[in-house]
Amino acid sequence: MDKASIGQFHKVISCLLNKYLEMEKSLKKDAIQVLIKDEERLVNEFILFINNSGMPNSGHVIDCDANSFLPHEKNDDYAYYIKKFIKNDKFVWNPNLIKLIPISEILDRFSNSSGKIDGWAMFDYFNDAFKPCNGNIADYLLKFRHLIPESWKNNPILFLNTVYGKKYGGKKNEDAYVRFLGCEYSGLWNWEIEYFRIMDPSHTIYFFDRSCKIKETMVPCFV
Repeated sequence: MDKASIGQFHKVISCLLNKYLEMEKSLKKDAIQVLIKDEERLVNEFILFINNSGMPNSGHVIDCDANSFLPHEKNDDYAYYIKKFIKNDKFVWNPNLIKLIPISEILDRFSNSSGKIDGWAMFDYFNDAFKPCNGNIADYLLKFRHLIPESWKNNPILFLNTVYGKKYGGKKNEDAYVRFLGCEYSGLWNWEIEYFRIMDPSHTIYFFDRSCKIKETMVPCFV
């Protein structure tokens, strides 16, 4: 464990213990400070706490601050780049801490006069009201597909906080794209990239043999 991670770990433990102190008045604050200073004991007590608490502990830690995956184009004249990326720290995978928000219920908030979805308005709305996941979650889940909840398979899953641009002949423009996770009828999960700046809710996304409409999209957000 390096010094940076030790410091972060101490902060987490301090918060947990102080929360516990609020509920358990009989625990002496001095005892907490002694425990925090004793790193080896702290780690052992924390592991014991996790193992005995019933808290889900998948052992899968996703780095949501790492450089995001870049799709590749077959044509060398086109290249994707990261246009917008919101970091989400490290996340120990726990589907109970992810909530799927259906865009169908709030389409009126970011639809323009023609009924099309203003992608950036949707981006701003979700980041004001929720905490959307970025594409690093999608890429990790594609490596460990058994982690993907069964309840996700019927909808396109939009990882909103990684937005791509595309360079044409090395030049950038206003185009924007996002990636969706989707499940084929065979049960295989895959991703598709779609135009984002203006989206048609009735547009169809194809995950091989399965088709879904944009309006059926769910946006995973941290709870």
